[in-house]
Amino acid sequence: MVSNCAAVLEVDVYFVLPNGLRLWTAPTKGYQLFRGEGAGRVPVERRLATLTSSNKSFTGTFYVEGVSTIICTVDLHAMPTTGNDGVVGAKVTAINFGLQPYTPQTAPFQRLPDNNWPIAERLWKENGVGMRRNGDRDNGSSVTRDWFISNRIENENDLIRVDIQVEPVIAGIKYVLKKSETHTVMWSSSRKGGSPYGVPTTGTEIISSGTLWAEYTKFGNAPCTFTLAVIDRKTNRELFTEEMVFKPFNSVVIVTLGNRQNPADPIANPTHALGQWAIDLYREGIYDVHLYSNRAVAGSNSGGNMGSGTAYNEIVSAINDRGVTNVALVGYSYGGGAVYGLSRRLNRNTLPEDDPQRLTDITKSFALPFAGYIDAIQNRSWGAYAQNQAPHNATKFYNRFQTNDRDHYTDYSFPIFGQAFGEAYNTNQNCNAESVADPETGIMRLVDHYIIDELVIQDDLTEEFKGFVGR
Repeated sequence: MVSNCAAVLEVDVYFVLPNGLRLWTAPTKGYQLFRGEGAGRVPVERRLATLTSSNKSFTGTFYVEGVSTIICTVDLHAMPTTGNDGVVGAKVTAINFGLQPYTPQTAPFQRLPDNNWPIAERLWKENGVGMRRNGDRDNGSSVTRDWFISNRIENENDLIRVDIQVEPVIAGIKYVLKKSETHTVMWSSSRKGGSPYGVPTTGTEIISSGTLWAEYTKFGNAPCTFTLAVIDRKTNRELFTEEMVFKPFNSVVIVTLGNRQNPADPIANPTHALGQWAIDLYREGIYDVHLYSNRAVAGSNSGGNMGSGTAYNEIVSAINDRGVTNVALVGYSYGGGAVYGLSRRLNRNTLPEDDPQRLTDITKSFALPFAGYIDAIQNRSWGAYAQNQAPHNATKFYNRFQTNDRDHYTDYSFPIFGQAFGEAYNTNQNCNAESVADPETGIMRLVDHYIIDELVIQDDLTEEFKGFVGR
């Protein structure tokens, strides 16, 4: 408060700020009162008040925003129309603190060296940070789950990276990291090793910026909240906090690409649009997304092995070892046929015990809430045959195929199942199909790669997918 203005003077009251600070009228910003522009008497419109014999005092509340990590001084000036300037200064330190979570370590999604990606702040604050329960056996043991091991595991890929920023470190405050539950622990390495970084529920002091790795160490669905707090050392009062909530995945998402399309980030070709769809979904940090070539799934000409392969193995591990209860499948072209093969093999794990086709790979219950075909072709060694069988046991069967480019197909490759089987989408364009020689007959065939490039299809797929598939 500035008061006791002499009756014969007019006194202008105003702030002078350095470049590292800004002043606002509300804690949520609102109207910016000042921004730092150096010293000097301010113009009339920048004055807080003019004190006179009839207006002898001024009070107000303002909020300081730091825009750089420097120690600054906020000066409150009271300058009479004649005479010397009176200054009252308050030292303000702008700090930079916060948490930045990343997506799971999943190849081929790129953020070298650990195959992860920073999640947008809006998304992780709204949805939480998805993470895998680390109950699998990347350690190579057939018995011991990874969460029981403290030694370094070279193939470990289930920890979540978290960057912690605390600067500057000054005498009057401390930064403390604490957590709400004991089942999520922090490590200093993405491969574990040694002892977990000590983060008790009561909190531990963080003395410098760095990177930690979070691990979920039990079956169950309980979230865990990590809180980074700025605390006044003298009063032990929390000045500022930032919270981040870890939530375990309950779904695994398998995306399979079309003929001669290989998983890559960034995608190798603009026509590999389902690969970009998977990348975008993965970067949200909400879903446990895995991207495969259709060749990662044994085709319909593989007999009893149909549907087997690395994609199927990922699903089995997710259900048995990571507590996942829902599987979602999406495939394009030959990848659509791979979706059918995966659903068929998953279904064999649910057959009666006396059925000779029964498999016992999966030991826990699961559901298939979503299976999607986009221009699906049977997944076989060669030949463009329509995938004219629906996936097994899908709650939502999503099916889109092109209808206006029949001239680009031989009769047997055109999606003959029609509206009764799925939902058609007319692209209203002639797609530039490419000529490919059948290695057995030498006959040239035109193969389409383009319906998934349509943004309307990608948006439609996203809306339908998120309507049926939870985290």
